Amino acid sequence: VNDQLIKRYITNVALPSQIHDVLTCGDFLNCEFSTILWILSINDLVIDEWSLLCAVYRWACHNGSHAFCHKMEHTMDHNLECLHEILEHINFEMIDMISLKRFFKLPKLEELVNVDELEKYIFDGLLEHPSYFEQYGMATNGYSKYRGVHKQHSVLAEIIIGPFQETRLKDIRVQ
Repeated sequence: VNDQLIKRYITNVALPSQIHDVLTCGDFLNCEFSTILWILSINDLVIDEWSLLCAVYRWACHNGSHAFCHKMEHTMDHNLECLHEILEHINFEMIDMISLKRFFKLPKLEELVNVDELEKYIFDGLLEHPSYFEQYGMATNGYSKYRGVHKQHSVLAEIIIGPFQETRLKDIRVQ
């Protein structure tokens, strides 16, 4: 029922500015794997890619989802729901380098993925998009971009990820 309400809300009710609220609400954390994939498959979602990545991180932490499916290859379950499948729908080339570095330092990330393998996967992908490094500020001091036609919307500079001890990551003041 929760998943149907979230899908209906995103599809029929939510104003563009409310998508962020949907992905940060408590009900989002209780979504099924398939609903998360459905949300990430929406190419014109009015939210920046960094916010989507943070929402996925919060959801994975809450649900104990991880990307260690390669360690379970001996199981016969080919329908295994793995965090890898979700991360493949994140457009990492639309996230600035500073945010990516922050992502790799999140406290529970090592419990969810092999961080070294994920870094390699992401940076190999970025090398396939040379314009990432040519864009003004994306690699150094830019902000995450929006998907689709909503790129003109303002960018949220900071995302509250959850109840984890991350206070030093939330301080973005220039000193």
